[in-house]
Amino acid sequence: MIPSAVSKTLQTWKHNLFMPGESMAADLIRRAQSRQEYRMAWWRLVLATVPSIEATLDRVKTGGVFEYSIIAYALVVLVIARSRGQHSAWRWVFAVGDVTCLQFYAFSHFDDRSTLEAAFAYVATANIVMLTNSLRLSLPLLWTSAAGILAGYLWFFQAGMDDMRVRVGGVMLLLICLVLATMIVRGQLRLLTESRARARLRRFVSPEIADELERRQEVFDRPTSREVTVMFVDIRGFTPNAESMSPEDSVAFLNQFFQRVTGAVFAQQGTVDKYIGDCVMALFGAPIRQRDDATRAVNASLEIARSIAAWNVDRVARGEFPVKIGIGLNTSLVVAGAVGTPQKLEYTVIGDGVNVASRVCELTKHHPATILLTEATRSCVSGDFPWLDFGNITLRGRNTPLRLYGLNP
Repeated sequence: MIPSAVSKTLQTWKHNLFMPGESMAADLIRRAQSRQEYRMAWWRLVLATVPSIEATLDRVKTGGVFEYSIIAYALVVLVIARSRGQHSAWRWVFAVGDVTCLQFYAFSHFDDRSTLEAAFAYVATANIVMLTNSLRLSLPLLWTSAAGILAGYLWFFQAGMDDMRVRVGGVMLLLICLVLATMIVRGQLRLLTESRARARLRRFVSPEIADELERRQEVFDRPTSREVTVMFVDIRGFTPNAESMSPEDSVAFLNQFFQRVTGAVFAQQGTVDKYIGDCVMALFGAPIRQRDDATRAVNASLEIARSIAAWNVDRVARGEFPVKIGIGLNTSLVVAGAVGTPQKLEYTVIGDGVNVASRVCELTKHHPATILLTEATRSCVSGDFPWLDFGNITLRGRNTPLRLYGLNP
């Protein structure tokens, strides 16, 4: 049976965590839209110079108000888009401005052409505007702009609709471009969210686990109840030693420590849950469960201890203090999934078994063993290990004693 507190947590997550995830993705998309708008502002400025260049090269026509007005418009848009505080409403203003400029361009430049030539010149220009709008990564904005472009086409060329090429060809080309632009937006939005999710995932799980999750296409952060072996790895006496280190040296030291622990965890296909000061919390059995998770956790613990011992040989040779660690393991039923706020989510596990693993790690200070594990973990481990039996011990903050075993590399 799941403890009532854990069960209540599970129900709360099921109802409340998916909207924060969507909000997080929405924030990511909004930032990308802002960057794209700034790039589009430069592209718009380049396009705005085309009518002026045409007028300069044309021996009959000369540049007029329209040619210089759209350059001024493009410069104003560039200044606004450059602002970091750009509001999303500006994208709609810019989109309306682009469509309006297109209509004025058609009104002032197509009067000396045949209806067919003017219609397809309009379509060509409109398709450029529509494809450019796809960079805004907003389907409502794209579709609204397309509706304005199509309405302008039907109004400008209503007198030429008796020509099948104007009536059908122009409209079909506009609709085909709209479908293409929609596919571009959908694809970019999907790649944007998926690539960020994959990047975040690969920071916490081994490459093999990440590949397996992608292959299965599972929603791994949905809160579920599962049996997990939780590992805590802590540095003993780090605070006194850190007093003699500069902040830069402390960070470099911790990074080297984390690298060794993470490498050993990933080698056994475990998951690094979080770094807590000079402590590492790792999981075996989440987000992917394997039959020998407890054994993998023990093997990872032994590899961590050996790696730190080899590191100490080099450190002592350089006159630096040796690193002492303690490792605590516990296997229990927990709730695994995404937890946090709309601004920040993380994959983790919650349950009494996590606290037990942390308390067991603390006890390595008082027992002659680098690795301590509960009987729940010991009973799941296959293989012969030189176990040390410490009997029943009452953990801090608990009334029921637990049987603990020790292990040295």
